[in-house]
Amino acid sequence: MLVRLLIVLFLSSFTNPSLIHYQIKKGSKMVLKGKTSVKDFNCACDDTFENAQLIARINNSTRQIDFDKANFNVKIKSLDCSNKFINNDLATSLKAEKHPFINVEMLTAVPNHQEQELQVNKAYKYCIKTLISISGKTKPQTLNVTLKKINAKNYIINACKVISMSDYEIQPKSPIKFIKIKDEVRIEFNLNVEIQ
Repeated sequence: MLVRLLIVLFLSSFTNPSLIHYQIKKGSKMVLKGKTSVKDFNCACDDTFENAQLIARINNSTRQIDFDKANFNVKIKSLDCSNKFINNDLATSLKAEKHPFINVEMLTAVPNHQEQELQVNKAYKYCIKTLISISGKTKPQTLNVTLKKINAKNYIINACKVISMSDYEIQPKSPIKFIKIKDEVRIEFNLNVEIQ
């Protein structure tokens, strides 16, 4: 899945800097949505993720969170478009043999709320600056993220981002020549995260 977005979880609960251990739990999803001249397509990834950790530093005056070691990889061949031909074309277009992962590196996060302590079952918004690498090209991207605290250790993180494949010099391969694939794709995340 894309994005180690969970650092925002305990903004006021950690000392500075904080080493945060977490797990992206089963049931988390990343979906890549695109359009062709004929119909839309959805490619979902519900891969399993190992326990991970990252370092967060909070600037108390600006409330900005700076991250170290906050990388998140999505294996391209784990994306399932419910059609083996589209799966193969996607892997070819994204140069999966040479660059097998989509990588998201989180740089900074800024909360779009003023609360010092997160309340259970309330949604909070964050603006996260990242570097996203696809097919060997890295571009800065800003993600708008919604975080909901379920209990003291569990959170749901949602985000979506529209990117242009041409920004990453990706030329989509179509199984049928007269079908045109649109340049913009939408990446959606729905992550269940447990702090350990």
